[in-house]
Order: sequence, then structure tokens, then C-alpha cells
Amino acid sequence: NGQLPFKKILTPAIVSFVFFLILEMTLYRIGAQEVGVVVTPRGVSDQELTTGWNFVAPWNSVKLMDKTVWVYTLTSNAKEGAKPTDDAIWAPTSDGIKMGFDISVNWRIDPKQASWIYSNISADQDGEGKYHWIEENIIRPAIKSIMPLTVSHYTPIECYSDKRAEIQAKVQASLKKELQNNNLIVDVAQIREVYYNPAYEQSINQKKLEEQKVLT
Repeated sequence: NGQLPFKKILTPAIVSFVFFLILEMTLYRIGAQEVGVVVTPRGVSDQELTTGWNFVAPWNSVKLMDKTVWVYTLTSNAKEGAKPTDDAIWAPTSDGIKMGFDISVNWRIDPKQASWIYSNISADQDGEGKYHWIEENIIRPAIKSIMPLTVSHYTPIECYSDKRAEIQAKVQASLKKELQNNNLIVDVAQIREVYYNPAYEQSINQKKLEEQKVLT
């Protein structure tokens, strides 16, 4: 008779423990700046997990993808860019004169295509490693290709002054179009600085000196 009350207490406790254990195994919380990719025994699901609590079968795993904005910079300043060396882009103008450009690209993944990105881009990398792979193998080549093609239609003076904003807009539009093929979103492409080729700048200064001598 003394065991009956104990069983009555023990049974609900076991049920509650099992219930919370199942909840812990099937509930997964996705942060505000994340999107979840579900990996099943059959492969990657095309249904992403959004911010908040989500039910996930215990035999599946969840890979978190960062949906915040990343910034990739090519610059002559080794302390500010993606590379520890001078990494400015030198592109020939319509006159054949090379101009140097510092550029930053703000990009992010399309959260609605996170599963595709996880499956199709650098499958051997997770976390930040995948994003660095994207920057070095997709974003960087796109910038390196688009910048010279765009700059080639302008003179050095136009690049340095009155057409700089126009060049930036065209580069941004081209990058948006190029990177959307990989479900990557470009928010901003900003030309931070423009440089003359040192030899060209020296010739300009020499010409100014000669003109000054004539006037004198």
C-alpha cells in the first residue's frame, strides 16, 4: 500500500521528463541574425529555418548561416583591406593610363536561398570559413573583372573627378547582376579612393612646372 502513492508521483515525473527531453531534442532556436539550414539523412532540405523557435526532427541537424552584411575591401592600405599588402585595383582607362582604386563591397547571402548556398558553394567549409571562401573565390574575381571593364570607358580625369559617382554606380549594378547568380546580394559597392599612376602623376606635375616656367 505504501508503494501506490510513490508510483502515482513517479509516473507523472517520468512522463514530464520524457516530454521535456523530446522538446529539447526537437526545438531549435534561430537567432535574429541567422538562418538555419536543415541537413537530413537524405540531404539538405530546401526549407530554411527562420528567426525564433523551430521544430526539427531529432535525426536531422541544423547548420547556422549568418545573414548579416559582410564587407570586402581592396585597398592600398594594408591595415584596412582583406589582404595584408597593397591590394588596390589598377585598371587602364580609355587613354591606356592605369588608375588605382580602393573599393569596398557590402554583401550578404539571400536568406531565402541559404540551403542552396550551403549545398552548392564550398561544401567543405562551415561557418566563417564558407564566407571567406565566397569572398576570395566569387566576390574578389567579380570585382577584379568588372572594375577594368567599367573604367576602360573613362579618361583618367573623369575617373578622378566628375565621373567617379557614375563609375561607382555602374560597378555596383554589374556586381549585383553577377553575384545574384550565386544567390548573393550586393547592398553597396563604394569606391573609397582613386589614385593616379605614379609615372602619370609625375608627368602631370612636370607639365605644370613647364607651363609655370613659360608664364613666368
